[in-house]
Amino acid sequence: MKNSSGSGRPTAIPAPGGYKNSTDRLDSPAGRGRNRPFGLAFFALFWVMTGVFNIVISLVMSGPLDSNRFSLGVSSWTTSLVLQDTTLRMLLQAFSILQLFATYGLLKGSSWSYWGGLSLPVLDLAICASLFSIYYSAPAYLGLRTPLLDASLGVDIAFAGVAWVYLRRSLVKEYLTRWA
Repeated sequence: MKNSSGSGRPTAIPAPGGYKNSTDRLDSPAGRGRNRPFGLAFFALFWVMTGVFNIVISLVMSGPLDSNRFSLGVSSWTTSLVLQDTTLRMLLQAFSILQLFATYGLLKGSSWSYWGGLSLPVLDLAICASLFSIYYSAPAYLGLRTPLLDASLGVDIAFAGVAWVYLRRSLVKEYLTRWA
């Protein structure tokens, strides 16, 4: 077999999978940073933005304690509403902070970040859906039904869908779970 220069010398047979050397192979530790799937950096940036968004939402969103009309109808129902709201906001902040830490693992190709990437958006979505149902079950005079709450739920639904679709792609899954 002649090579491209026409010298008549046989060319080297490529390594399995068409890679030139072991550092280009996806399964070699030396090629770990080279073969990051396309879009993972954009996904990580999007993930950081939604984590920060959830932290800001949990701090800014007006809850039952923030309502100036809360004292109009204090009952056992509204007292439990305050406890539920506070607990869910704290959980949302904690999971959003974990999401920010897991972004580093995604960029480094850690398997724990893959599982975190699949579970944290679902947990965030469950928390936002719970807050949504709690706020919409509250009396209207408390003024808890805000467009910010609707936007937060919409962003979490969209992000959970994007996360599940992107992280389940074969190249991304292989990149993030190969050293598990």
